[in-house]
Amino acid sequence: NDFQGLIYRYIDHSNVYNEIKFEYSDQSLSSIARSDRFYSYVVGTLIVLLDRYVDKITTGIDIYNYLSTLPVKKGLSSSAAICVSIVKSFDHVFDLNLTRDEIMDIAFLGEMNTPSKCGRMDQCVAMGKDSIALMTFNRSNCQLTILPNKSIIYFVVADLNASKDTVIILRDLNDCFPQP
Repeated sequence: NDFQGLIYRYIDHSNVYNEIKFEYSDQSLSSIARSDRFYSYVVGTLIVLLDRYVDKITTGIDIYNYLSTLPVKKGLSSSAAICVSIVKSFDHVFDLNLTRDEIMDIAFLGEMNTPSKCGRMDQCVAMGKDSIALMTFNRSNCQLTILPNKSIIYFVVADLNASKDTVIILRDLNDCFPQP
C-alpha cells in the first residue's frame, strides 16, 4: 500500500459500511477535525499523532473498526473510545511504545481538536474493562492511580431516549463556572 495516510473503515450504528481516507499531508485536516462528522475524532487524534511522531509514522495505516458497541451521543465516552483506539492502533503499528498515560493524553488532545472538547475523565476507556482508577486533577495535569478491587461493581446504565449535545453542555457549564 503506497497510500501515505490513514484509511478508516467502519460499520456505523445503522450497520452501513463506510470508508474514508485522510492523507497525512492534507492541509485541511484541522478543518475536518472541527466538523461535526463522526470521523472528526479520528482526524483530531491523527493530527496529534502526526505532530508528535511524524518521524516514526513512515507508512500508511488501514484501520477497520468492524464493531462498535458503545452508543453514540449518550454520554458513555464513545468519542473517547474512538480516539483511544486510533492511538493504540498507531502505537501498535509504528512501535511508539506509549504508556497508558501517554495514550490517554494523546486521545484527550485529539478530542480537543474537535468541537466536542470533552474532559479528561472520558479517556479512562484506555484502561480497559478490568480496571478502576482514581483521577486527581491539578489544573491541566491529570494523575491516574489504579485502585485495587476484588469485588464486582454493578452499574445501571439507562437510555432515557433523550438527545444530548456535549458542545452545548460544556459551553453552559463554562458559563456558570468561569475560570478565575
